[in-house]
Amino acid sequence: MYRNTFRAFIGITLVLFSCNKLKEILDIYSPRQAYSSSVKKVNVFDSTLIDKWEASWDSAIYNTVPINIPYKETGYFSARSPQASSFHFDLNVGEILVIDIQSKDKLFAELFKTTNKSSEELDAERIAYFEEGDSTLELEIKDAGNYIFKLQSELLSQGYYDVSIRKKPQMIFPVAGVDARAVQSYWGASRDGGVRSHEGIDIFAPKGTPVIAAVSGLASTTENKLGGKAIWIYQPQKKRSLYYAHLDSQYIKTKIVRVGDTIGTVGNTGNAKFTASHLHFGIYSTGHGPVDPLPFIDNISIYPEEVNSDAIDLLNNKYGKVKNSANVRVGPSLKSEVDTTLRRGATVAVKAASNDFYRVKLLNGKHGFIYHTLLTALKSEETVLN
Repeated sequence: MYRNTFRAFIGITLVLFSCNKLKEILDIYSPRQAYSSSVKKVNVFDSTLIDKWEASWDSAIYNTVPINIPYKETGYFSARSPQASSFHFDLNVGEILVIDIQSKDKLFAELFKTTNKSSEELDAERIAYFEEGDSTLELEIKDAGNYIFKLQSELLSQGYYDVSIRKKPQMIFPVAGVDARAVQSYWGASRDGGVRSHEGIDIFAPKGTPVIAAVSGLASTTENKLGGKAIWIYQPQKKRSLYYAHLDSQYIKTKIVRVGDTIGTVGNTGNAKFTASHLHFGIYSTGHGPVDPLPFIDNISIYPEEVNSDAIDLLNNKYGKVKNSANVRVGPSLKSEVDTTLRRGATVAVKAASNDFYRVKLLNGKHGFIYHTLLTALKSEETVLN
């Protein structure tokens, strides 16, 4: 009751502080930066608490959890101990990152792109953040590399949250009736005895299978010795061209095609006349040349596993104790590599639940995942020793 009343008072105070000044801050900063600036100026919170809250956010970028996408977790933020969660993962050009957040409390969430990552230093640039009231962030990836996602609650906020991180392709798949599992020859594969490399991917399907416009754009037909019957689709707004080769037939009748239009059929014309029918699909970016097309069309939709409801029992206990022994894995799966093994009675900080696992922090600072049945709640009188 006291905490809710106090938080309401803080909210009113921040509004009264100065609507004009707050708007000015929001126009310049992210929601978290605006909130941080405001709470420091109203002088309501204890400065030590603010310092801890700020320090947890700053240090989170150096203490991130490596995850494989898709990933989903249920976590718990405690009012007594300000903290932030952070994750790092790799993304490719052509993918769309999708992050969903559900929480009854207000959370701050920001995305960073690392520009230099080593054991000695880390440079990261903030490239996106959740606006107030947003529950979903979608971002087209234009620069491949490592990304960091950080999440934090308001001061004195306490409760559960759900976060889901996944990715999807920018374009629809260019061959009807199949998906990315039909790709059997990949970008960069050796060609002509190593003289050249494969500037695209090969999607195998029976001759006559419809070929689809993966995007809307300006289309033209061509024919050459390598590609046989081929089609180009140019996207002016993206400054890139899609190349369809080895077609059995071309159906281009107008210069403009719409995404989803049938533009031809799979074949084996050109230098593919002695191979199984397939579509050679390539993407060329103006000023950059060929790029790997697979991330743009990888339509094998992978959603994260739902969190086991039995695996959230320890989240608000803060600490867990190993029952007998427990493998600490690098991911929330029994197929994930074992990083270390803890003995009976070892204690860990329980941060979140993912799939059938707890995400935990060891006393040496490392993060990992322990199967949920291997931990029990630590009694209040027990000492936290590992």
